[in-house]
Amino acid sequence: MGAQFQVDVNVVTHGAEKVNELEQKLSKMQNKPVSLNFQVKGQKQLTNLMNQIKQVQNMLKGMPVPNIPNNNLPRNNNPNRNNNPNRYPTNKLKYNIDTGKYAAASSRMSKQLGAYGTQDTANIQKATAALASYNQALDKLQNHYNGSNVLGKKQLQQTFQDMTKAGDTFKNTLSQIRDESSKALSPSIASASGNKVVSYMNANSKAVKKYGAELKELEQQYRSMTTVEEKASYDKAFTNLKSRIQAEGLSGNSTWSETKRALGQIAQFTGIYAGLQRVMVQLPTEAISAVKDVNAAQIELTKVSNASGTQLSQYWDEASQSATKYGSTISDVISSTADWSRLGYKLDGAKKLSDATSLLQKVGDNMTQESASSGLISTLKGFQMNADEVTKVVDVVNEVANTEPIDTAGIFDGLTRSASSMKAANNTFEETVALITAAKLYWLNVW
Repeated sequence: MGAQFQVDVNVVTHGAEKVNELEQKLSKMQNKPVSLNFQVKGQKQLTNLMNQIKQVQNMLKGMPVPNIPNNNLPRNNNPNRNNNPNRYPTNKLKYNIDTGKYAAASSRMSKQLGAYGTQDTANIQKATAALASYNQALDKLQNHYNGSNVLGKKQLQQTFQDMTKAGDTFKNTLSQIRDESSKALSPSIASASGNKVVSYMNANSKAVKKYGAELKELEQQYRSMTTVEEKASYDKAFTNLKSRIQAEGLSGNSTWSETKRALGQIAQFTGIYAGLQRVMVQLPTEAISAVKDVNAAQIELTKVSNASGTQLSQYWDEASQSATKYGSTISDVISSTADWSRLGYKLDGAKKLSDATSLLQKVGDNMTQESASSGLISTLKGFQMNADEVTKVVDVVNEVANTEPIDTAGIFDGLTRSASSMKAANNTFEETVALITAAKLYWLNVW
């Protein structure tokens, strides 16, 4: 009995990559029939032959499949084609471009961002940059589909990715901006900010003539604000306005304004001082001299302090109280405040430092207003101490002077000469006072 079977061996391969020896052999056998000629005698041999054919088929099924990248598979057989998050159907993309969907999204984002006006926070800047990136990518896509600048397949895909990322960034950043805008602001900050505008107006009378209405409006906006977002907006507006005023040469007070303010403050303080001295008709010679000293000190403080006229007027009463408390003269108290103001301290800080100077002058041995002020300045600056630490300086020096054979003037003499160098050598204020005391105690002329 004779029979002929044909076995078709088909292996689908695509791709330009090099294949191994097995792949090459299989490629040659594509669609090529294999003739098998054999003689069969009896049913038993036929059964055996069929079993052998099945074995060959099973062997072919178990043969390894060539490792061919997915992009070389037939278009409809690529299992990863629809699972790639970076892919987007080009027909859907074109449809959205043509119908203006993305352009409408850009317009909506621009409107949302515009609601925050002139604010300039970090998140506002981030959202602005994201919107710019979105519009840049959108322009490229529009130019591609209108034919003015056709992109390659990869460029088209990347541009769409960029636009999507920019849109997501804008959305997330806008949520953060909204959270910031809802943060409540302390009423004390609103009041302090309004006072800051008033102080600026008092110190820049030339600008008030032209920009008084804008400054007054800004003051009211500061006082009525309730959120952090509002403060950021007003701060930027205030900064821009001050820059404009400076550029126009309108900073500072006019000559007449300066003279008027100084004369008014002098007259006011003279009246207060005269009242304190119970002078009714004619001041004695000593009182006249004292008033002159006070006026001179007051004028000096007015020149070096950035405080407003109202603040200085309130301070004259406080200076009188400090002088009474520490047994000093009003002119000395105000002169000390001027010394500290000249170093950059604001009026409140300068007042505290002036009181400490007056206290040191009272409790210290052989200390004058000038030596007390000079000693404290050298100590605080040399050891880089804060103004709040001035009380500690007075207490330490006074205690050592009361318990050791060295006077206050001697300790501050050593501190004035050595504070900066001792700080550079990593010595503390207390250690330096101890070293100065020991040196004086054993007659070492170190300082």
